[in-house]
Amino acid sequence: MKDTPVSERIRIVFAGRRNAGKSSLINAFTSQEVSIVSDVPGTTTDPVSKTMELFPLGPVVITDTAGLDDTGVLGSLRTARTDAAIERADIVFLVISSEFTDLSMEKELIERLRKTGTAFLVCMSKCDLAPEKQALLEKELDTAVFPVCSLDGSGVEELRVHSGKMQTADSKPRTILEGLCQSGSRVLMVTPIDESAPKGRMILPQVMTLRDCMDKHCICACVQPEEYPEALEIFRPDLCITDSQAFAYVDQATGGSRLITSFSILMARAKGDLSLFYSGAMAADSLR
Repeated sequence: MKDTPVSERIRIVFAGRRNAGKSSLINAFTSQEVSIVSDVPGTTTDPVSKTMELFPLGPVVITDTAGLDDTGVLGSLRTARTDAAIERADIVFLVISSEFTDLSMEKELIERLRKTGTAFLVCMSKCDLAPEKQALLEKELDTAVFPVCSLDGSGVEELRVHSGKMQTADSKPRTILEGLCQSGSRVLMVTPIDESAPKGRMILPQVMTLRDCMDKHCICACVQPEEYPEALEIFRPDLCITDSQAFAYVDQATGGSRLITSFSILMARAKGDLSLFYSGAMAADSLR
């Protein structure tokens, strides 16, 4: 699992105002010194990430962020990066200090997360200072609040256990070939090998597609463009997948007799909203 690409990991983001205790909590949560801890507000200026395994979620990437209320000359740039990290997150840990009284910023973020369907949990840091604050926060925020203390570690293990059980939209991400083939399907991959290709190995999208073929018990073959016409006649594939640079050639050689796609399209489909990308591409010609 340590070699799992970051793009395949569940993204957990720690967010909150400056001095909420995010960096201390993320260090306690990961049992490592991921972030610099200081009493000076705004110590974390850019997102800091750490990859790890979290049972039973599996491979995750955990990110510490700058404060939601960061100010100063670069404050808007820092909060923009924090917002971007939150937008990409699968799970958001909203950290609130037990010393905070005004929760307007936290309420705004919770409302935003609920609208986007992003999984989140609220952590009350420095719970040793005001343990009675948990019930008040739960009532005001209308959600469960997990009390934690990074200094003595209380509540951290409970937080790990609960977060590991959380269901996210990407807990079971769409596979590369989902819905395109099944057990016994014949898949023919066209993988050009030229000067730009890495020596002695295939590129990641090709490897991921090949692995998904095997996971689905498909019958797959890989050829270079020169061998494609012969392989097409012999193999009679249900699906042809080609590198983008050979798409026009493969399309012409196939003559409309087989389904064709590219590794790039498959990756865009698995990682994003392909229908939106398609609409954007169709609208590109009308731009002025």
